[in-house]
Amino acid sequence: MTACSSAPAPAPVAPSPTTVAAAPSPTRPVPPRPVDDGMRVAGVMGTLDEMQIQAPFRAHWRDVTTCIDGVRKSKPYVGGQLELKVRVSRDGRARQVLLMNTIGSRDVERCLLWIVRTFAWDRPAGGADAEFTYPIEIQRRHGVVEWAEAAIKPAKLSKLKHKISPCRGRGAVLAMYVGPGGRVVSAGVANADDDTAACLVDKALEAAMPDPMGAVALLTLTL
Repeated sequence: MTACSSAPAPAPVAPSPTTVAAAPSPTRPVPPRPVDDGMRVAGVMGTLDEMQIQAPFRAHWRDVTTCIDGVRKSKPYVGGQLELKVRVSRDGRARQVLLMNTIGSRDVERCLLWIVRTFAWDRPAGGADAEFTYPIEIQRRHGVVEWAEAAIKPAKLSKLKHKISPCRGRGAVLAMYVGPGGRVVSAGVANADDDTAACLVDKALEAAMPDPMGAVALLTLTL
């Protein structure tokens, strides 16, 4: 789900603490624990326990960090918590992997989605599908100014929404980092299929936004 005159930008906020700080090396985050305590996933279908959920993430953690590291070096302002929603089929394959939120980097998000979709889990107990959510915390190396939607002049916001309207991203969440001169330098999308996300990011990167005056601003919109 980012230069005309504009309302004064909100005050900068410090980046939130992150779980990747305890990595074995400064640039390698460690696999976090899944969200739910005990993490036994049950429902109308199958179950997976915590160790079963963790296993493919741990086995492929180098691939996960490869998705993250390049962007963190070139765009140190990118960060936050990604949450993946995974549906595992009865044969242990990823039936569906979705982003529940966005860190504002389609490059990272697309890479992670591709990798997790190749994972294989144990077959869920019960002989049917199981679902879980999995968080990945990414440390932001550079502070940002967080813009509320209300801080953007209505005419500028209306122009942005008109620009992205052909993507038909109703219900999606668009996050945009805005750099000097009002140029959108990175964008990401959650709650959208791959084609819609790609369209929204392409349109967002073409948008002209208010100048954050020497800072990098983060604007998040629910469409």
